[in-house]
Amino acid sequence: MVRPRFVRLATTEIDPSSRQPAGVLQAAYRLQRSHSLPPERSAELTALIEWFGANLPEPDRFVRTKSKGFYRRDTVGISWFKVEATEHVARIEAVARILEAHGIPVQRLETAHPGFVVYEDSCQVVTVPFRDR
Repeated sequence: MVRPRFVRLATTEIDPSSRQPAGVLQAAYRLQRSHSLPPERSAELTALIEWFGANLPEPDRFVRTKSKGFYRRDTVGISWFKVEATEHVARIEAVARILEAHGIPVQRLETAHPGFVVYEDSCQVVTVPFRDR
């Protein structure tokens, strides 16, 4: 059996660009902008989002093609954390708990083969999913 090397926390909502479950951070941004959280939860979520802003490199690619104008294409790539990025995974799980406490279902996905890698750094990969998954 192949051991999972990547983990992703996602909502049950399907992202229109990637046609995959939307990531937890997308949902966290929407929840924060809704102003429906109590002040202490809002502060907690803001701190987590800011931590990711400071400690998670921003990928420069979300598409597989390298052709001219690739940056104008729909962002079909999805992000996965490497299992070794334990602090990142722990913090995204904290974000997921806040979402779930406010009625947003979250699922944990694990895989050894997330798709075609279009971006990679020390804690994450961005992949275009294989057609058969």
